[in-house]
Amino acid sequence: MWLQGLIAFLFGMALFINTILLIPQLYRLVSSKTPQGLSFITLCGFSLLQLIAICYSLTRHDFLISFGYSLSFILFSGLIIKYKNNRQKNETEIHTALKNFESLVSSMPGHVYWKNKHGVYLGCNEAQANYVKSMYNQDFIGKTLYEVLPHSIADKINADDNYVMNTGKELTIEEILPDGKTVLSKKIPLKDEAKNIIGMLGISFDITERKKQELNVEYSKNQAQLTLENIVANLPAHIFWLDKDGVVLGCNILQARAAGVTSPNELIGKTMFDIYPKGEAQKLQAANLKVMESGQSLTIEEPSAYLNGKKSVFLSKKIPLKSDNGEVIGLLGIAFDITSEKEAEQLRIEKLAVEESLKAAQLMAASIAHEMRTPLGTISAVAGNMGIFMPTVLQGYEIAKAEDKIEEPLSRKSLEYFKESPELLMEVVSGANTFINMMLMKFNPDNIKAQNLVKLSMAASVKSALTIYPMND
Repeated sequence: MWLQGLIAFLFGMALFINTILLIPQLYRLVSSKTPQGLSFITLCGFSLLQLIAICYSLTRHDFLISFGYSLSFILFSGLIIKYKNNRQKNETEIHTALKNFESLVSSMPGHVYWKNKHGVYLGCNEAQANYVKSMYNQDFIGKTLYEVLPHSIADKINADDNYVMNTGKELTIEEILPDGKTVLSKKIPLKDEAKNIIGMLGISFDITERKKQELNVEYSKNQAQLTLENIVANLPAHIFWLDKDGVVLGCNILQARAAGVTSPNELIGKTMFDIYPKGEAQKLQAANLKVMESGQSLTIEEPSAYLNGKKSVFLSKKIPLKSDNGEVIGLLGIAFDITSEKEAEQLRIEKLAVEESLKAAQLMAASIAHEMRTPLGTISAVAGNMGIFMPTVLQGYEIAKAEDKIEEPLSRKSLEYFKESPELLMEVVSGANTFINMMLMKFNPDNIKAQNLVKLSMAASVKSALTIYPMND
């Protein structure tokens, strides 16, 4: 009897416990439609309870209850078997996944490592382990950064790791290792099924050689830029470039100095109206717009008066600047100061004009000399005849005087002057011819400078000559 009482007590307790434990487990089973997540101990407990119920029903000869609990026992036994099979399958899949993950991590070319939230490294790939081993002759797993690296470097890396784990944000940074190598690191937070951050995964790639190449490229680029800047700065031409709005983007030192400033930077951001007088600025801007609107280069002479007051003439070549897709984005100008050449050309033109004037003057002088020599020749002929007949005339005068036929006799001085007059006339004519010859010989265009020539009136010159003529009386 005591056995039946014990079985009855256990049966009652089994029903109570079965109700408490079975309901949530059945709810989970129905919700998930899989035994995954059910407690193995709970399932075994259910089966034991079903077995006790079966024994109780058999002692009471209640075969209906016994049959029901037998079905329930078979069900939970099946769940136990399925649970065990699923667990073994999951363990196999997890083991396989871990093996695949380890194989993948191990074969990765970079350094892979992961740590928990306390900064303790839980694992790494072979490349990371070998690096730490070679650098510090110790293992990496189970240690923190401060147990492996110098504190100055560990502080920086640890700060980045903590940022990832505290914020849950990924981070991509460059890090310099103690051996001087540069690595590009990608750090991401590790989370559990509940999305709680439990650690950090890091992948680092050695980019030391790439950084050296970048530095070399940057150095070469800077050298090329410096070379180009030096070339532009020292070209014997005025060079400038503008954006599409006519704003100066840059120029060389020659252009800057011509504009009255000491540095090209002082012109950057200015327009033509800031540099030139308004009238000239409008002409320059019109030429610039023509180039940028048409997309065609232009060669033009441009007068200039900079803010420094210097007036110059430039021969300018203006070229449109275009983007990769052919759109005009500005203008490049190259201008040569041709002021001295223009002045030299003007002097050459003036010299040619003077030479033409001198040639005309030469012809006129020769004509004047000819016209002067004609009367001088006549005077010379008359003087010659006078010299021939003068002794006879004087002899007749003396005879007439002796016979007292001269009413007003000449003085001896007058007679002497009259006697010498043919010779004096010949001397004057000879002197005049000599003077004309000397003037014609000296009238050489090469000895006359244009700036010394003065325009004179011929009438005024003749009047002046008559005024100073010594034989007015």
